Amino acid sequence: PTLAQFLLKKQILSEPEANALVRQLAQAIHYLHAEHVLHRDIKPSNVFVTKSDPLELMLADFGTARLTAQQTMLTSSCGTVAYSSPEALTGLQSEASDYWSLGIILMEALTGRQPFAGIDLKQQLYRVVSGQIEIPEGVSPRWEELLRGLLRTDYTQRWRKKEIDAWLRADVLTNATPVFATRSAPPKSAPPAARSGAWLIP
Repeated sequence: PTLAQFLLKKQILSEPEANALVRQLAQAIHYLHAEHVLHRDIKPSNVFVTKSDPLELMLADFGTARLTAQQTMLTSSCGTVAYSSPEALTGLQSEASDYWSLGIILMEALTGRQPFAGIDLKQQLYRVVSGQIEIPEGVSPRWEELLRGLLRTDYTQRWRKKEIDAWLRADVLTNATPVFATRSAPPKSAPPAARSGAWLIP
């Protein structure tokens, strides 16, 4: 199944599952960027669940992926609005854009709700571009820290693999904070992620 189907059935991921999602998708994104590829359309329907216990993921659908030798590039906007970064919707694409998409996916996985569910396209565009992303109450401070890092409107300050790895290491050292504090193919073929963590489907 896709991650979208998995979340529809599961609603909210457990602590180990949420950690696996962050770790594997961050590794897959980092691998693509090391190969100078921007995915540009990371969303639950483009992630496959190849194993549910423990959770193993596979990143797919590279139809909008682009090769780039630069940190940022100007393009026409693409991808799905609900998972697109502010800069992507205004035509500026960067590696950080893929990490924004990870942040939106993570919020959905932690809360059981897509942040823009029930909001029309015009309002989605306005909220994303203006950085109006609300983190639901009840998300534990540690997960909130990660979400705020991934969903920074300023893409130059947005968290990437280095910050995510540091967050994961700290999370292990503190014995993992509960999710809720108060409630429960790229243009070139790439080898699967023995190196990337999550498998990549061209």
